[in-house]
Amino acid sequence: MKKVISVLLVLVICFSFTSCAYATELKDIVDTRYEDSVEMLTKLNIINGFEDNTFRPSEKVTRAQLAKMLVISMGMEEDVEDAERKYIYLTDVMGTHWGYGYIVLATENKLVTGYPNGTFVPDGDVTYAEATTMIIRALGYENAVENTKLSWPDNYMVYADEELDLFDSVPAFKASDDATRGDIAIMLLNALKTGMATIVAQNDNGFVYGEGTPMITEYFDYTYLEDAEVDDIEFLDNYKRAEVTLKEDGKKAVTYTFDTENVLEMFGKTITFLYDNEEEEFITFNAETEYKIVKGEVTRISSKKIYIANRSIGYNIPDDDNILLCGIDDLDEAAEVTLLVEGNSARYCIATGAEDVMVGVVTDDYEEIDDDEYGITVRELGLKKGGESYFVADEDNWPDEDDIILYFINSDDMLVVLETVDMDDAEEIDSIDEDDYIELVGNDYYEFEDEDDYTVIIVDNNRLSESDISEIDERNDMICVIEYNGHLYFFVYEGGMIEDVDSDILDALDDLEYAIEDALELDEEDYSQESYANLISAIDKAKEVDYTYSLSQIDKAIGRIEDAYDDLEKIAKSERDTVAMKKELRALVTGDALDAVEDEDEYTARSWDDFYEVYEEAVDMLSWTDAEEEELSDMYDALEEALDDLVAR
Repeated sequence: MKKVISVLLVLVICFSFTSCAYATELKDIVDTRYEDSVEMLTKLNIINGFEDNTFRPSEKVTRAQLAKMLVISMGMEEDVEDAERKYIYLTDVMGTHWGYGYIVLATENKLVTGYPNGTFVPDGDVTYAEATTMIIRALGYENAVENTKLSWPDNYMVYADEELDLFDSVPAFKASDDATRGDIAIMLLNALKTGMATIVAQNDNGFVYGEGTPMITEYFDYTYLEDAEVDDIEFLDNYKRAEVTLKEDGKKAVTYTFDTENVLEMFGKTITFLYDNEEEEFITFNAETEYKIVKGEVTRISSKKIYIANRSIGYNIPDDDNILLCGIDDLDEAAEVTLLVEGNSARYCIATGAEDVMVGVVTDDYEEIDDDEYGITVRELGLKKGGESYFVADEDNWPDEDDIILYFINSDDMLVVLETVDMDDAEEIDSIDEDDYIELVGNDYYEFEDEDDYTVIIVDNNRLSESDISEIDERNDMICVIEYNGHLYFFVYEGGMIEDVDSDILDALDDLEYAIEDALELDEEDYSQESYANLISAIDKAKEVDYTYSLSQIDKAIGRIEDAYDDLEKIAKSERDTVAMKKELRALVTGDALDAVEDEDEYTARSWDDFYEVYEEAVDMLSWTDAEEEELSDMYDALEEALDDLVAR
């Protein structure tokens, strides 16, 4: 319990808050003990500086100035104009005084009173005792103070110190001293964070008062909580934000929405903060815990313990209620953890997934990397050859050759397997809406908002390539969906539903794909327009062939490509520049121009229509067998200009 003070008692209090989100231009309070309080009160328009960009914290505060500060602190600024038309029974407060309206409101709300001789002395300096009295009245604790056995000003000074902590961060002073601008700013911010007086009980001595809603929450759109604990967390928006229910001791729980990074700082700790609800940002934030904090990458999780990189011991896993999963569905999926540890036991655990997740195929599941030390080789998505070799972080989770895995590389350059993709987990597709969602049989559907929310992978004989949603075949493909760290991974198995298709047809389709790949490797610049156009036509028709075609139809498609291949004619020297220009135009049409076609929704209707008209003309010109270099060059320039003229929505 705090020691009772007298009128002359010297108070020495230390800081409680240190970070403020608002910068100040008042040059004489930067890096001083006043800075946070002045910045906050300036933001709320309770105080202001002088024209020379100073605050002058050592100067005195008048009674009229403090009346104004308290009126604004209580949300009564809009009432000042009406108050200026009222009469006040104070002989030295004229209607022409700049603070007349504020003094009227301060007296009406019993924050201040005049002296026995009927004066107010508006321009007189206010003492610490007078300022404390006015602030306590603004908070509603006057009746509580008057019920104490002490007389003024000791009753107000003791109550302010012991019950309300109004002097925190205020250095030595005497109650009879004139208050300075800097100290008043600190006391006012302390008051704003203090709960308004509320009746909590009644006894023989009268009402018992306790702290209700903080003053800054009562009159401004800010939230202040002190020593609160997390009661519940519900993640939103793919783990980008979360609704957090917080509970102060003995008070009603409140729920707010915060960014996930703030939520992870709160879990398992005692939180004190000031939060700007309109701007959705913290002004001050302090999270404390009695436990030791251990952070690191997960190397292994057993049934009872969790092991972290560069730690020789495992930590006992806490109760389920004390485990926060962020971006993952199970603790076994954790890539990194923050543990609040007591001894060798984790009392709280915050588990998150890996950020840089990759997808790959295991091409060698037992490769010797160093002498008698073995690892695996993984080929990343998009690569047809090669791969990288790694040691596996968790030997109990060692993948097999040809496994498709989600993985990341930890700080020790070891591979951590997050998930193995199995076709047995794939589901049938019910419908696909490119702009909305993929729906699977059984009414499960996955909505995607932008390209960062999903990854589509075509899995076919261990050859991986990226694909657009539109390329998925609803009739024949199956999908395995993995949700990890706020992202959806769609693994699309081509022909996954038609395992009963004749193996000869499957083999023929492989042959057709190889024929297409070989033909596309030819250099257009080496052949005549007509012969190369015939080859491209055969390739385009072949790309339409799927599992529903007969063996003879597939063989015919292969034959058309082979015949066109055999009929290719070498280009004459006189036409070489023309064919080279046509090759450049084709590259533009199938490259940047095609990307713009697929991104139609990103552009205004008019600019895209103008572009698409030119694009169609360019596509048509590519089919000509006797195009001229000049018209090809003009078309190339027109298409480039149309691309440049596209206007984003």
